[in-house]
Amino acid sequence: MTNKFREKFFYTILTNIVSVFVILILPLFFGDNHIIQWYYQKTSILFTSYRNECTLIVLMIGVILCLYTIRNHKRKEAVAEKVIHDAFNYQEILKTKEKEREEIIQETKKAIGDYLRISLCPYIQENEMEKLIQNIDKWDNTKGYILLPVITDGRLSTLDLRHMIWNVGKRLGWNGNKCATFIKVCFPIELKDLEIETIRRNLRQRGNCIIDIDIPECGDYKFHINHTRKSKL
Repeated sequence: MTNKFREKFFYTILTNIVSVFVILILPLFFGDNHIIQWYYQKTSILFTSYRNECTLIVLMIGVILCLYTIRNHKRKEAVAEKVIHDAFNYQEILKTKEKEREEIIQETKKAIGDYLRISLCPYIQENEMEKLIQNIDKWDNTKGYILLPVITDGRLSTLDLRHMIWNVGKRLGWNGNKCATFIKVCFPIELKDLEIETIRRNLRQRGNCIIDIDIPECGDYKFHINHTRKSKL
C-alpha cells in the first residue's frame, strides 16, 4: 500500500466517521422538539431495517482502525530497532577500524625495528640500538619524553643519519621538522655542526652514502631491506 493510497483510504474512513457523528450525535444538541422526534423515528426505522448492515459497517471500521493502530505501532518499533541496530553497527565498525589501525601501528613499529637492526647493526652496538628504537617508540607516543643520545662507531655520515630518519619518519607520518629534531638530539656528536632547519631542508639530499633513501610504496609501511643490503655489498 503506497503512502498516497493509504492517505486517501484513511481520509475516506475519517469522512465516514464524521458523517456518522453528524447523523447520530449532532442532532442531540438541538434539544427536545419535533425535529428530534422526527429524527429518532427515521433513524429507528433505518436501524431496524438495516441493523445487520450497520453493525457490519461499524465492525469493519473498528477492525480497520485496530489494524492501522497495530501496523503503525509495529512500524515505529521497526524504526526504533533499525536506529538501535545502526548505532550498534556503527560502534562495531569503529571498534574494528580502531583494532585495524592499532595492528598497522604495531606492524609498522616491528618493520622499523627490523629495518634499523639490519641497516645499522654494523655501525652501532646492541644497547645503543635498543635506545634508538626506544626513542622512536616513546617520542612518537609519550608527550614530554626526553630523547636519549645514541652513540655510533663514527662510520655513519650525517647524510646516512638523515636518510635513516627520513625513511623511518615517512612511515610514522612525521614531518620534516620532527625528523630533524629527532636526529639532532639523538646523534649529538655527528650533527653538532648542523642546525635543525639545515637538517630539515636536506633530509633527502643525494650523495655518497651507506644508507640510501627508501621510499615506501603508496599506503604501505614496508622497507626495501633486501635492496638496501645488496647496495651495501
